[in-house]
Amino acid sequence: MDKRIRKPIVKEDTRREWLRRFESGESLEDIAKKESFDIRTVKRQVDKAEEECASKEVRQAVLRNALLDHFQDMVYLVEKVMEFINAKATVSLEPEKEKLLDGLRQHLPRSPIFKCLNRWELLQKGKAEINQKISGRLLDIKVLLKLGGDDIKDLPKENYSSLRDILNHQIECWSTGVKALDVSRDFVMKDTGELVDVNYGRYNIGMMSKDTGNRLKNAISKIEQKILKWEEVKKLGELYIEETRLRNKLLDELQVIKLRRVVPGRCRYCPI
Repeated sequence: MDKRIRKPIVKEDTRREWLRRFESGESLEDIAKKESFDIRTVKRQVDKAEEECASKEVRQAVLRNALLDHFQDMVYLVEKVMEFINAKATVSLEPEKEKLLDGLRQHLPRSPIFKCLNRWELLQKGKAEINQKISGRLLDIKVLLKLGGDDIKDLPKENYSSLRDILNHQIECWSTGVKALDVSRDFVMKDTGELVDVNYGRYNIGMMSKDTGNRLKNAISKIEQKILKWEEVKKLGELYIEETRLRNKLLDELQVIKLRRVVPGRCRYCPI
């Protein structure tokens, strides 16, 4: 009895080629005849090739969607960081977004974004410390009396709170380059009879005698000139100038990522 000749194992490349030919219109019978295989073998291999292709397409679709979601997460992260930068605030992220920020750093190891973010955080800390120090000094009535001299020694205690608010406002305006109040223009005393209602811009200081109001106006002018010479105020102005420069650079770099919607490179959180 003749021994049956065992056909070689059909490799993946071969069955994919058979599938291609079958999808191009060649019959299974013709493929079997040309390749010297049993038609049942050819059909089984073509079916298997179809299953492999379908499975591969599904995997590719899953990975593609996961990658799109990953890039979308990066865009959301960038938008969140931009919100903090626009608000001139410390970038405070949830733990999950902190990890994603580390992933973005892995994607863009040479980007200036992260060095700028580190400097940004130091600037915010520096601003907060100086503002706290200035506010602390202004809370001390002795400091205000020393700044204003005899012109405010008779100022009722309840009026000091408004005076502090005004001075903090002025310091912020001077430091950020915003137009500040001008005592010669914005200090207004509204006559109500025996007393005057004193306003400085949008700040109501309160009711007092006209003489006290005039002396307060003079005191504010002197206080403002003295505070402008404080080292803390000068330093705060320098920090705000650097903050503006850094803010523009960060927003420019982050905007590129946001508009591209695709981040080059890889990170540990990439799906592929």
